[in-house]
Amino acid sequence: MQTATLYDQDFYAWTQHQVKLLRSGQLAELDIENLVSALEPGTMT
Repeated sequence: MQTATLYDQDFYAWTQHQVKLLRSGQLAELDIENLVSALEPGTMT
């Protein structure tokens, strides 16, 4: 799954996918760049 594309197309689905990856310990699969952007104050567009 291309999470960066999902991030742009469906933010809610992207967040749910990131949660699934975190809970299952699949840290290498996380969309780190967009995850950090979503968590940092004032960086989401």
